[in-house]
Amino acid sequence: MANKRNITIDLGNNNTVLTSSINTLFSESTVVALNSKKNSYLLAGKAALEMEGKINGDTKVIRPLKNGVIADLNATMKMLNAFVKIVYPNRSILGFHNIIASVPYGTTEVERRALRLSLDQFNSRNTKLIFEPLAAALGMGLNIKEPDGKMIIDIGGGLTEISLISMSGVVTYMALKVGGDSFNADIRNYIEKKYILTISEKSAEQIKLQIGAASESSLPLNEECTVVGKDNLTGIPKQIRLNYREIAMILNSSISKIEDSVIKTLEQCPPELAGDIYTNGVYLTGGGALLKGLKERLESSIQLKVHLAGHSLLSVSRGMGIVLSDMEQHKALIFK
Repeated sequence: MANKRNITIDLGNNNTVLTSSINTLFSESTVVALNSKKNSYLLAGKAALEMEGKINGDTKVIRPLKNGVIADLNATMKMLNAFVKIVYPNRSILGFHNIIASVPYGTTEVERRALRLSLDQFNSRNTKLIFEPLAAALGMGLNIKEPDGKMIIDIGGGLTEISLISMSGVVTYMALKVGGDSFNADIRNYIEKKYILTISEKSAEQIKLQIGAASESSLPLNEECTVVGKDNLTGIPKQIRLNYREIAMILNSSISKIEDSVIKTLEQCPPELAGDIYTNGVYLTGGGALLKGLKERLESSIQLKVHLAGHSLLSVSRGMGIVLSDMEQHKALIFK
Protein backbone atom coordinates (compact mmCIF):
# COMPACT_ATOMS: atom_id res chain seq x y z
CA MET A 1 0.00 0.00 0.00
CA ALA A 2 2.93 2.33 0.62
CA ASN A 3 3.42 3.23 -3.05
CA LYS A 4 -0.26 3.54 -3.83
CA ARG A 5 -2.18 6.77 -3.79
CA ASN A 6 -4.73 6.33 -1.02
CA ILE A 7 -6.66 8.77 1.12
CA THR A 8 -9.10 8.78 4.04
CA ILE A 9 -11.71 11.49 4.54
CA ASP A 10 -13.38 12.29 7.86
CA LEU A 11 -16.00 14.84 6.89
CA GLY A 12 -17.22 16.55 10.04
CA ASN A 13 -19.62 19.39 10.77
CA ASN A 14 -16.84 21.78 11.77
CA ASN A 15 -13.59 20.06 10.77
CA THR A 16 -12.57 17.84 7.89
CA VAL A 17 -9.53 15.59 8.33
CA LEU A 18 -7.70 13.93 5.45
CA THR A 19 -4.87 11.41 5.74
CA SER A 20 -2.80 10.03 2.90
CA SER A 21 -0.88 6.81 2.36
CA ILE A 22 2.35 8.71 3.11
CA ASN A 23 0.98 9.66 6.55
CA THR A 24 0.15 13.25 5.62
CA LEU A 25 -2.36 14.65 8.08
CA PHE A 26 -4.50 17.53 6.84
CA SER A 27 -7.16 19.19 9.01
CA GLU A 28 -9.27 22.16 7.98
CA SER A 29 -12.52 23.91 8.84
CA THR A 30 -15.54 22.51 6.99
CA VAL A 31 -16.33 25.80 5.29
CA VAL A 32 -16.21 26.94 1.67
CA ALA A 33 -16.60 30.34 -0.02
CA LEU A 34 -18.24 30.47 -3.45
CA ASN A 35 -19.00 33.20 -5.95
CA SER A 36 -22.78 33.46 -5.68
CA LYS A 37 -23.24 34.59 -9.30
CA LYS A 38 -20.98 32.08 -11.05
CA ASN A 39 -21.27 29.39 -8.34
CA SER A 40 -17.50 29.02 -8.62
CA TYR A 41 -14.96 28.16 -5.94
CA LEU A 42 -13.13 30.95 -4.11
CA LEU A 43 -11.65 29.65 -0.85
CA ALA A 44 -12.05 26.76 1.58
CA GLY A 45 -11.16 25.93 5.18
CA LYS A 46 -9.90 28.52 7.67
CA ALA A 47 -9.49 31.13 4.91
CA ALA A 48 -13.20 30.83 4.07
CA LEU A 49 -14.10 30.84 7.76
CA GLU A 50 -12.33 34.18 8.18
CA MET A 51 -14.66 35.63 5.52
CA GLU A 52 -17.82 34.59 7.36
CA GLY A 53 -19.93 37.62 8.19
CA LYS A 54 -17.62 39.94 6.25
CA ILE A 55 -18.61 39.19 2.66
CA ASN A 56 -19.99 41.27 -0.21
CA GLY A 57 -23.00 40.48 -2.36
CA ASP A 58 -21.11 38.29 -4.84
CA THR A 59 -19.73 35.89 -2.23
CA LYS A 60 -21.41 33.30 -0.04
CA VAL A 61 -19.73 31.40 2.78
CA ILE A 62 -21.23 27.94 3.26
CA ARG A 63 -20.97 25.33 6.00
CA PRO A 64 -22.03 22.39 3.81
CA LEU A 65 -22.75 19.87 6.57
CA LYS A 66 -25.60 19.83 9.08
CA ASN A 67 -26.04 17.35 11.90
CA GLY A 68 -23.16 15.24 10.60
CA VAL A 69 -24.47 14.77 7.03
CA ILE A 70 -24.17 16.67 3.74
CA ALA A 71 -26.70 19.49 3.41
CA ASP A 72 -25.18 21.15 0.30
CA LEU A 73 -23.75 18.65 -2.18
CA ASN A 74 -22.30 21.18 -4.61
CA ALA A 75 -20.46 23.09 -1.88
CA THR A 76 -19.17 19.83 -0.38
CA MET A 77 -17.78 18.69 -3.72
CA LYS A 78 -15.95 21.97 -4.33
CA MET A 79 -14.57 22.04 -0.78
CA LEU A 80 -13.31 18.44 -0.88
CA ASN A 81 -11.73 19.00 -4.29
CA ALA A 82 -9.80 21.97 -2.87
CA PHE A 83 -8.64 19.98 0.16
CA VAL A 84 -7.59 16.92 -1.86
CA LYS A 85 -5.56 19.10 -4.24
CA ILE A 86 -3.51 20.30 -1.26
CA VAL A 87 -2.80 16.75 -0.05
CA TYR A 88 -2.23 15.37 -3.57
CA PRO A 89 -1.33 18.25 -5.95
CA ASN A 90 -0.86 15.89 -8.93
CA ARG A 91 -3.98 13.80 -8.33
CA SER A 92 -5.47 14.44 -11.78
CA ILE A 93 -2.48 12.81 -13.43
CA LEU A 94 -2.04 9.71 -11.30
CA GLY A 95 -5.50 9.11 -9.80
CA PHE A 96 -6.40 7.25 -6.62
CA HIS A 97 -6.27 3.58 -5.70
CA ASN A 98 -8.37 3.69 -2.53
CA ILE A 99 -10.59 6.20 -0.74
CA ILE A 100 -12.15 5.48 2.63
CA ALA A 101 -14.67 7.94 4.07
CA SER A 102 -16.54 7.84 7.36
CA VAL A 103 -20.29 8.21 7.92
CA PRO A 104 -22.44 8.33 11.07
CA TYR A 105 -23.96 4.93 11.83
CA GLY A 106 -27.50 6.28 11.71
CA THR A 107 -27.31 7.76 8.21
CA THR A 108 -29.89 6.82 5.61
CA GLU A 109 -29.04 5.42 2.20
CA VAL A 110 -29.96 8.79 0.66
CA GLU A 111 -27.48 10.57 2.96
CA ARG A 112 -24.74 8.06 2.15
CA ARG A 113 -25.44 8.48 -1.55
CA ALA A 114 -24.71 12.20 -1.24
CA LEU A 115 -21.29 11.37 0.20
CA ARG A 116 -20.61 8.83 -2.55
CA LEU A 117 -21.53 11.41 -5.20
CA SER A 118 -19.10 13.92 -3.67
CA LEU A 119 -16.35 11.27 -3.82
CA ASP A 120 -17.08 10.14 -7.39
CA GLN A 121 -15.27 13.22 -8.73
CA PHE A 122 -11.93 11.64 -7.70
CA ASN A 123 -12.35 8.58 -9.95
CA SER A 124 -10.93 6.20 -7.36
CA ARG A 125 -10.56 2.55 -8.28
CA ASN A 126 -11.97 1.60 -4.91
CA THR A 127 -14.21 3.84 -2.78
CA LYS A 128 -15.37 2.49 0.58
CA LEU A 129 -17.31 3.80 3.57
CA ILE A 130 -16.93 2.98 7.26
CA PHE A 131 -19.18 3.79 10.18
CA GLU A 132 -17.72 6.44 12.45
CA PRO A 133 -18.19 4.57 15.77
CA LEU A 134 -16.19 1.61 14.45
CA ALA A 135 -13.45 3.84 13.05
CA ALA A 136 -13.30 5.84 16.30
CA ALA A 137 -12.96 2.67 18.38
CA LEU A 138 -10.10 1.48 16.18
CA GLY A 139 -8.48 4.90 16.39
CA MET A 140 -8.56 4.69 20.19
CA GLY A 141 -6.66 1.40 20.04
CA LEU A 142 -9.58 -0.85 20.98
CA ASN A 143 -9.92 -4.44 19.79
CA ILE A 144 -13.41 -4.40 18.32
CA LYS A 145 -13.21 -7.92 16.88
CA GLU A 146 -13.44 -9.68 20.23
CA PRO A 147 -16.81 -10.53 21.87
CA ASP A 148 -16.27 -7.91 24.53
CA GLY A 149 -18.58 -4.90 24.71
CA LYS A 150 -17.18 -1.40 24.27
CA MET A 151 -19.32 1.72 24.56
CA ILE A 152 -18.25 4.69 22.45
CA ILE A 153 -19.59 8.22 22.98
CA ASP A 154 -18.58 10.37 20.01
CA ILE A 155 -19.57 14.04 20.44
CA GLY A 156 -19.13 15.82 17.12
CA GLY A 157 -20.08 19.28 15.96
CA GLY A 158 -23.67 18.51 15.00
CA LEU A 159 -24.23 14.98 16.23
CA THR A 160 -23.55 12.81 19.26
CA GLU A 161 -23.36 9.07 18.56
CA ILE A 162 -23.56 6.56 21.40
CA SER A 163 -22.68 3.03 20.32
CA LEU A 164 -22.17 -0.33 21.95
CA ILE A 165 -19.69 -2.31 19.84
CA SER A 166 -18.92 -6.03 19.92
CA MET A 167 -17.43 -8.43 17.35
CA SER A 168 -16.86 -5.70 14.74
CA GLY A 169 -20.49 -4.59 14.81
CA VAL A 170 -22.81 -2.13 16.51
CA VAL A 171 -25.13 -3.86 18.99
CA THR A 172 -26.97 -0.83 20.42
CA TYR A 173 -27.01 2.67 18.99
CA MET A 174 -28.49 6.06 19.74
CA ALA A 175 -27.87 9.44 18.11
CA LEU A 176 -29.01 12.92 19.02
CA LYS A 177 -28.58 16.21 17.22
CA VAL A 178 -26.60 17.77 20.04
CA GLY A 179 -22.88 18.58 19.93
CA GLY A 180 -20.36 21.37 19.73
CA ASP A 181 -22.65 23.47 17.52
CA SER A 182 -25.41 23.17 20.11
CA PHE A 183 -23.04 24.47 22.78
CA ASN A 184 -22.26 27.48 20.56
CA ALA A 185 -25.95 28.12 19.93
CA ASP A 186 -26.67 27.96 23.67
CA ILE A 187 -24.00 30.60 24.28
CA ARG A 188 -25.26 32.91 21.52
CA ASN A 189 -28.89 32.65 22.63
CA TYR A 190 -27.99 33.33 26.25
CA ILE A 191 -25.96 36.45 25.40
CA GLU A 192 -28.70 37.76 23.12
CA LYS A 193 -31.39 37.31 25.81
CA LYS A 194 -29.44 38.52 28.84
CA TYR A 195 -27.18 41.20 27.35
CA ILE A 196 -29.30 42.14 24.28
CA LEU A 197 -26.15 41.52 22.25
CA THR A 198 -25.62 39.60 19.03
CA ILE A 199 -22.32 37.77 18.61
CA SER A 200 -20.94 35.67 15.75
CA GLU A 201 -20.59 31.90 15.59
CA LYS A 202 -16.81 32.33 15.77
CA SER A 203 -17.11 34.44 18.93
CA ALA A 204 -19.31 31.80 20.56
CA GLU A 205 -16.73 29.15 19.67
CA GLN A 206 -13.96 31.22 21.27
CA ILE A 207 -16.00 31.69 24.43
CA LYS A 208 -16.54 27.93 24.60
CA LEU A 209 -12.83 27.26 24.17
CA GLN A 210 -11.74 29.84 26.73
CA ILE A 211 -14.29 29.52 29.53
CA GLY A 212 -16.53 26.61 28.51
CA ALA A 213 -17.20 24.12 31.31
CA ALA A 214 -19.56 21.20 31.88
CA SER A 215 -20.19 22.20 35.49
CA GLU A 216 -19.46 25.11 37.83
CA SER A 217 -16.97 22.93 39.72
CA SER A 218 -14.84 22.47 36.57
CA LEU A 219 -12.32 25.30 36.20
CA PRO A 220 -11.68 25.93 32.48
CA LEU A 221 -8.70 27.53 30.73
CA ASN A 222 -9.78 30.97 31.98
CA GLU A 223 -12.31 32.07 34.58
CA GLU A 224 -13.44 35.08 32.56
CA CYS A 225 -13.28 36.42 29.02
CA THR A 226 -14.51 39.43 27.06
CA VAL A 227 -16.52 39.40 23.87
CA VAL A 228 -17.58 42.13 21.45
CA GLY A 229 -20.91 42.08 19.68
CA LYS A 230 -23.59 44.37 18.29
CA ASP A 231 -25.93 45.97 20.80
CA ASN A 232 -29.42 45.12 19.53
CA LEU A 233 -30.90 48.32 20.99
CA THR A 234 -28.42 50.88 19.67
CA GLY A 235 -26.71 49.00 16.84
CA ILE A 236 -23.36 50.10 18.28
CA PRO A 237 -20.53 47.60 19.00
CA LYS A 238 -20.37 46.72 22.67
CA GLN A 239 -18.02 44.68 24.86
CA ILE A 240 -19.10 42.51 27.79
CA ARG A 241 -17.30 40.30 30.28
CA LEU A 242 -18.43 36.72 30.91
CA ASN A 243 -17.70 34.34 33.78
CA TYR A 244 -17.26 30.59 33.27
CA ARG A 245 -20.04 29.85 35.78
CA GLU A 246 -22.51 31.52 33.40
CA ILE A 247 -21.41 29.30 30.55
CA ALA A 248 -21.56 26.15 32.68
CA MET A 249 -25.11 27.05 33.63
CA ILE A 250 -26.35 27.61 30.09
CA LEU A 251 -24.65 24.48 28.68
CA ASN A 252 -26.40 22.34 31.28
CA SER A 253 -29.47 21.66 29.14
CA SER A 254 -27.54 20.28 26.13
CA ILE A 255 -25.20 18.24 28.33
CA SER A 256 -28.18 16.78 30.21
CA LYS A 257 -29.60 15.56 26.87
CA ILE A 258 -26.34 13.72 26.19
CA GLU A 259 -26.38 12.22 29.70
CA ASP A 260 -29.98 11.04 29.29
CA SER A 261 -29.17 9.40 25.94
CA VAL A 262 -26.15 7.61 27.42
CA ILE A 263 -28.33 6.25 30.22
CA LYS A 264 -31.02 5.13 27.75
CA THR A 265 -28.41 3.35 25.64
CA LEU A 266 -27.08 1.59 28.74
CA GLU A 267 -30.63 0.50 29.58
CA GLN A 268 -30.90 -1.13 26.13
CA CYS A 269 -27.60 -2.96 26.59
CA PRO A 270 -27.92 -6.78 26.47
CA PRO A 271 -27.23 -8.36 29.89
CA GLU A 272 -24.33 -10.35 28.45
CA LEU A 273 -22.47 -7.14 27.61
CA ALA A 274 -23.40 -5.14 30.71
CA GLY A 275 -20.59 -6.75 32.69
CA ASP A 276 -18.09 -5.81 29.96
CA ILE A 277 -19.11 -2.15 30.15
CA TYR A 278 -18.92 -2.21 33.94
CA THR A 279 -15.38 -3.58 33.68
CA ASN A 280 -14.18 -1.57 30.67
CA GLY A 281 -15.99 1.70 31.34
CA VAL A 282 -17.05 3.89 28.42
CA TYR A 283 -14.91 5.70 25.85
CA LEU A 284 -15.37 9.39 25.08
CA THR A 285 -14.17 11.00 21.86
CA GLY A 286 -14.96 13.76 19.33
CA GLY A 287 -14.32 17.51 19.48
CA GLY A 288 -17.19 18.10 21.89
CA ALA A 289 -15.61 15.66 24.35
CA LEU A 290 -12.90 18.26 25.04
CA LEU A 291 -15.31 20.51 26.94
CA LYS A 292 -13.72 21.05 30.35
CA GLY A 293 -15.18 18.79 33.02
CA LEU A 294 -17.40 16.75 30.70
CA LYS A 295 -15.56 13.49 31.42
CA GLU A 296 -15.93 13.98 35.17
CA ARG A 297 -19.59 14.96 34.89
CA LEU A 298 -20.40 11.83 32.88
CA GLU A 299 -18.54 9.65 35.37
CA SER A 300 -20.64 11.13 38.15
CA SER A 301 -23.96 10.68 36.34
CA ILE A 302 -23.50 7.12 35.03
CA GLN A 303 -21.23 5.84 37.84
CA LEU A 304 -18.82 4.26 35.37
CA LYS A 305 -15.23 4.98 34.42
CA VAL A 306 -14.98 7.29 31.40
CA HIS A 307 -11.86 7.13 29.21
CA LEU A 308 -11.18 10.31 27.22
CA ALA A 309 -9.40 9.69 23.90
CA GLY A 310 -5.90 11.14 23.74
CA HIS A 311 -6.56 12.71 20.34
CA SER A 312 -10.33 13.17 20.36
CA LEU A 313 -10.48 15.11 17.10
CA LEU A 314 -8.50 12.45 15.26
CA SER A 315 -9.94 9.16 16.55
CA VAL A 316 -12.03 8.48 13.43
CA SER A 317 -9.25 9.50 11.07
CA ARG A 318 -6.70 7.33 12.88
CA GLY A 319 -9.09 4.39 12.73
CA MET A 320 -9.52 4.79 8.98
CA GLY A 321 -5.74 4.94 8.64
CA ILE A 322 -5.51 1.56 10.37
CA VAL A 323 -8.07 0.11 7.96
CA LEU A 324 -6.28 1.64 4.97
CA SER A 325 -2.98 0.05 6.02
CA ASP A 326 -4.53 -3.45 5.76
CA MET A 327 -7.87 -3.40 3.98
CA GLU A 328 -8.01 -7.17 3.65
CA GLN A 329 -7.79 -7.70 7.41
CA HIS A 330 -10.50 -5.10 8.03
CA LYS A 331 -12.74 -5.80 5.05
CA ALA A 332 -15.67 -6.67 7.36
CA LEU A 333 -15.76 -3.04 8.54
CA ILE A 334 -15.98 -1.28 5.17
CA PHE A 335 -18.74 -1.19 2.58
CA LYS A 336 -19.59 0.50 -0.71
